[in-house]
Amino acid sequence: MKDEYKTKKQLIQELTEARNRIAKKEDASGDIVAGREIVRNITERKEAEKELKVFQDLINRTNDAIFVIDPETSRFLNVNEKTCSNLGYQREELFSMSVTDIEAVLPNRFSWSEHVKAVKKAGHMILEGRHKHKDGTEFPVEVSVTYIQCQPKDYMVAVVRDVTERKKAAEALTAVRGKAEAEHAKAEAIVAALGAGIGILDRDFKLLYQNQAHRDILGGHSGEYCYQAFHERDHVCESCPVEMTFADGNIHTVERTVPGDEGERFIEVTTSPLKDRTGTIVAGIEVVTDITGRKLVENSRAMLREAIESLPIGITIGDLSGKIVYVNHAEAEIHGFQAAELIGKDTRMLAPPDTWEPLSFEKLYAMGTRKRESVNIRKNGDVFPVQLISRAVKNTEGV
Repeated sequence: MKDEYKTKKQLIQELTEARNRIAKKEDASGDIVAGREIVRNITERKEAEKELKVFQDLINRTNDAIFVIDPETSRFLNVNEKTCSNLGYQREELFSMSVTDIEAVLPNRFSWSEHVKAVKKAGHMILEGRHKHKDGTEFPVEVSVTYIQCQPKDYMVAVVRDVTERKKAAEALTAVRGKAEAEHAKAEAIVAALGAGIGILDRDFKLLYQNQAHRDILGGHSGEYCYQAFHERDHVCESCPVEMTFADGNIHTVERTVPGDEGERFIEVTTSPLKDRTGTIVAGIEVVTDITGRKLVENSRAMLREAIESLPIGITIGDLSGKIVYVNHAEAEIHGFQAAELIGKDTRMLAPPDTWEPLSFEKLYAMGTRKRESVNIRKNGDVFPVQLISRAVKNTEGV
């Protein structure tokens, strides 16, 4: 056998024999009469032993388990110390074992044979598996295996890494991601139910995110600058709430008008800061609500109020307890008061006591409109004749 195929133990044994080998010569009585010592130059062998020891020390210091395997039998020919510590076996124990003894994914000879064919064809493969510890527990591993052809014998070298912590981290990350996605979906559902448009803008006023409601109100403009997309400007708008939020970190609310399919639309924009874990503002959140309907109602009410205020006849509105909640300018002036002086007062203060007529809301409501002549009293005590028109009114809830 050539030296390069001999084991370390065989080489050391031959070295010892070379040092002490003596050819004996005996006389007729059997006494040794001469000796011959055979000496060989073993410099190359000693160098080989030295290199082998350095190599073994190096692979023993690696943080990965290393196996040298016989492809035919799957038996271990060599292993490093990390292999022993990972599996809980002594080196001598592993030399009497094979891959199928420690690999849960390759439980039998047939599966090993198929595995060898695949590795030999590819030359090198990276696989995942599960190794079995001496105590019976299993742990996940990543295996980088190479098929090496050396005449007259082939070998397989496997570098194995314990990926238990990596798997745990991946599982934890998956769980966190799943929880985050669930929370995100929940938040989206809540926002969608509220009907509010949510947009996120970076410090350059570029839209990073729009939910569906935001797109419905303002159009889809992700990746665009808000002042260009919404207002066709080349600079940030005056009194921009996002800019104010970036400046002071507070919440700001403004009303804006934007073009709509049926004319101008009124929107309310509320902005707040989005901060990182250090407290630095990294983006702005804007909540956009379409208030067109509300503004139309407010405008209608304002017009109605203006019309009532301009009427030359006095109008008083009282609640169910008889307290004044509204008087127009004419009503206050007729009675010599400022309108503010009458709010919250009893309506009966505007008429002499002998004219008071108790009348329930239900009865008045059933009557519809009630007309009558009476007298009222001014702030200075003067009494003057009036024509009264009374009507009970219910709100939108029927109260």
